Amino acid sequence: MDTLTSMRAFVHVAELGSFSGAARRLEMSPAMVTKHIAHLEAPLLQANPELAIQFDFTNRVVDLTEEGVDIAVRVAAQLDSGLAGRRIASARLLPVASPAYLARHGRPGQPQDLRAHPALVFGIGDWTRWPHWRDGQAGSVETRPRLRSSSSEALRHAALQGAGVSLLPTFLIGDALREGSLVPLLEGWDFGRLGIHVLYPQRRFRPLRVRVFVDALLAHFGSDPDGDPFWPGADIASG
Repeated sequence: MDTLTSMRAFVHVAELGSFSGAARRLEMSPAMVTKHIAHLEAPLLQANPELAIQFDFTNRVVDLTEEGVDIAVRVAAQLDSGLAGRRIASARLLPVASPAYLARHGRPGQPQDLRAHPALVFGIGDWTRWPHWRDGQAGSVETRPRLRSSSSEALRHAALQGAGVSLLPTFLIGDALREGSLVPLLEGWDFGRLGIHVLYPQRRFRPLRVRVFVDALLAHFGSDPDGDPFWPGADIASG
């Protein structure tokens, strides 16, 4: 079973808090999503026969101490500084469009050119303005939304259909980039990234089971918190 797909399934389930939601996004059955999660957890259980795991997938904010949760995985650009934890990997945010769209409208040569293109943006928060960095210089561009949606899968689908340009994370579009059905734009600029974080309750000492689980995640995602394991060509741990 492909480890990269298993990692993507894990991140989608963690982000959405739902096996069925992850299945729709990945265009596979919920049963197959379950198999991919099991593919990641099986080596951990085999190596630690006394370890017991209970997964609770939800996209609500959990009070780890109050609810007795050992560890949480969250996908976010930034986290509350009061939380204990670490980022284990990153997913770059990339402006992308389909080849058919680019054949009709041309490629933007610089970020300000995005104003002339219809944008497919998240409907939650301030996602109409896209910040970017190059050579230590920060900037931003106010996009012209054609579609706003709280569903990143809806934005991905619209981009694939040639509806406009969207800013999406690599864990959502990695396969489309490899297949060429979506094309990254403005590759000389950095449009930011989302972090995959592991969080645990504020304690002086972390239980061994927490350290074991974090080490298992690092074995799959890599040891570089700034690394993007979903980028095409990334070196992914096998298993």
